[in-house]
Amino acid sequence: MSYDVWVLSAAAEGDVERVVDRLEDGDLDAAPPDPSVLRFRGAVLDLRPELAEVMEPEGTADGADRYVALHIPWDTEPAVVERVLELARELGLLVHDPQEETEAAAPARPRRGLLGRLLGRG
Repeated sequence: MSYDVWVLSAAAEGDVERVVDRLEDGDLDAAPPDPSVLRFRGAVLDLRPELAEVMEPEGTADGADRYVALHIPWDTEPAVVERVLELARELGLLVHDPQEETEAAAPARPRRGLLGRLLGRG
């Protein structure tokens, strides 16, 4: 079981849930390429290389510059999850939480919902 987080360019147009649905269906045109997505990907892998196993798309596959989907195991340390979200915020990226069907710029301090509970703030 995992906690899923989608990170993509803040320049993505339209309803983020629809954008994510399109990306899941393989429509890479749903999100624009953004060098910040690549920087985020690299920073996450520098922080925790093992997250490569739960990251989509893999490596330099098509779409790697458009989005990152992380399927974070529940036993991941909350501090790691928090740092991942901080990295997204620092890079000005959008974070989508499909469990809560919410999106926003990555929160500095999640307060409610599933992510807040995961981090002990809910």
